[in-house]
Amino acid sequence: MTGMHPPTTTAHPASARRGQRGRTVVELMISIAIGMAVVIGVVAVYTNASSAARSGVQLSDIESQSAIALRVMQSSIQMAGYGDLSGDAASALGPRSRSVLLAGPGIVGCENGRFNNPAAGDFNCVAAPAGAGDALVLRFQSDKATGPAQGALRDCLGGAQPVLANAFWRDGANLVCFGNAVGNAQPMIGDVEEFEVLYGVDEQAFAAREQLLGPPPQRITRLMNAAEVAVLDTTGYSNPWDYVIGVQVCIRIATTQAGTALASNVTFNRCPATAAEAMTGATPTATAADGRLRRTVVQTFMLRNRGVGNASQAGA
Repeated sequence: MTGMHPPTTTAHPASARRGQRGRTVVELMISIAIGMAVVIGVVAVYTNASSAARSGVQLSDIESQSAIALRVMQSSIQMAGYGDLSGDAASALGPRSRSVLLAGPGIVGCENGRFNNPAAGDFNCVAAPAGAGDALVLRFQSDKATGPAQGALRDCLGGAQPVLANAFWRDGANLVCFGNAVGNAQPMIGDVEEFEVLYGVDEQAFAAREQLLGPPPQRITRLMNAAEVAVLDTTGYSNPWDYVIGVQVCIRIATTQAGTALASNVTFNRCPATAAEAMTGATPTATAADGRLRRTVVQTFMLRNRGVGNASQAGA
């Protein structure tokens, strides 16, 4: 009997190769392209999210800086002209009130200028380079001159003196504060591109005062820059700065890093170039191509010490 043998299977190399067939070059290229598209998309999402986060941090920073500067200036503006009052001899307008310690106006400004020598108490205006911005000084009594002390106020740098003078101007990219008690200027905030100040004046009361007829200032009738306020005085009888009732401060700050903005050309609000432009109520704009974000803040403060005349308002 012949032995039984299991059937044998013959391998077919061609069939095996067909079952193990790999990818073609075209398929590989399509796969790589899809993978690259996915990677590029992920990178783009990450980049945009990172840029947005960076922009948010820097915007928060410049908004905090502007808030700090405005808060410091607000307290000084509202205190401008403050001082103990004493009865004054009758003048052409009858009895007036004088400040015991504070002689002269409590507020003075320079249009695109600087103060001559603040450390020596010389706040006369001198010319500054074009685009340097405005300067502002605010003077007030720090504590009662008579009677019990109530806790002396400090200048913007923390110094104490009977009559304080806080001055503000832009030095390069820094908004600085000068305190007369300390005697020097220190930067408050950086990356400042504009510092512009306008003044709300009771022009009608001042004109009447020049005619020996008017009352103390009562309401804003015109918005002016510092140069326009200064030229109001044509007789030397009274000081037009004593008829400033309100102050409008404009600060423009830019982010430190270029390329913070998602677009290269960015339109932003700027400070009004003139009092006339500010009076229109329109918001002026400008465009920059450095990719930096900018914030412009405008705030108006009222002077609280305008109810009676100070020494510089008394009749000759």
